[in-house]
Amino acid sequence: MAEKKITQAERFEELKALAAEAGREDLVEFLDERIEKLADKAAKAKEKAAEKKAATDELKDKVLAALTSELQTPDAIADAIDAEDVTRAKVISRVKVLIDEGLAVKEQNEDKKMCYKLA
Repeated sequence: MAEKKITQAERFEELKALAAEAGREDLVEFLDERIEKLADKAAKAKEKAAEKKAATDELKDKVLAALTSELQTPDAIADAIDAEDVTRAKVISRVKVLIDEGLAVKEQNEDKKMCYKLA
């Protein structure tokens, strides 16, 4: 069975308990500060991840709006969105999510290129 990975916060908690047992209040205060900083860092990381996910969802909505009932290549979809940061890879990534959700389908056109359209 694999060992459980010990986090920095857990290590600091253990050290804090040892320091308190030894009567080292200066170490206890220091470790409390470090634990609080780790918690703040984790909260900021979650917030940033949520913002990034929201931006991703915005692009997915734009890709969905650009899709039609006609087959389109990823490049054509990217051109239809008309934004600087939209690349072919980003379009394909968002279309795959739309396919998984059942909103789009993937087919080959007569040139054997992968194309997408609304489901």
